[in-house]
Order: sequence, then C-alpha cells, then structure tokens
Amino acid sequence: MPHPVQATTLRIDKALYQRAKAAAAAQGVTLTRFIEQSLQEKLEQKPAPRREIKLHTFDSGRPFNYSPEELKQMAVDTDYGLELLDSNYGQEK
Repeated sequence: MPHPVQATTLRIDKALYQRAKAAAAAQGVTLTRFIEQSLQEKLEQKPAPRREIKLHTFDSGRPFNYSPEELKQMAVDTDYGLELLDSNYGQEK
C-alpha cells in the first residue's frame, strides 16, 4: 500500500536546486524522489554527540558568601559591586 503524499512548495536556493536536479538526473530518479531520499537519510542520522564544555574556575581561598539577591544588587549598582568584590577578593586599590 503506497504512503500518503503531501504536496508542498519549497523555497530553495537556485544553485542548490540546480545541483539537486543534476544529481537526481545522474541517479536516474525524479527530483521529488531525490529530495525524499535525501530527507529520509538526514532524518535517520543520529545526532552528533555534544561536546562537553568545561568552564575553568579559580579558588581565591576565601568563601563566596553572597546571596542571589546580593549578586543582583551588585550587578545593578556596578560601582558598589566592584568595590565590594575587590575589597573581599583581591584587587587592592
């Protein structure tokens, strides 16, 4: 029993369309069949494994005891936040 067919319109880059049409002709299939096969192959591929991203952190040797609310306030009041962080975590003025 044949599969149901869905008629559609695709907007395809002209150069890509010409390459696909030529490849279909070289394989002796219609452009429709070539596109169906290409889509099927792409959909059957397993996704590439995601590369793990490692973020490096550094220990100042002192605890970082700020609540999320305090950090938000520091972000809003940049001068206050920088002065407080500098005085507690390194940058001596």
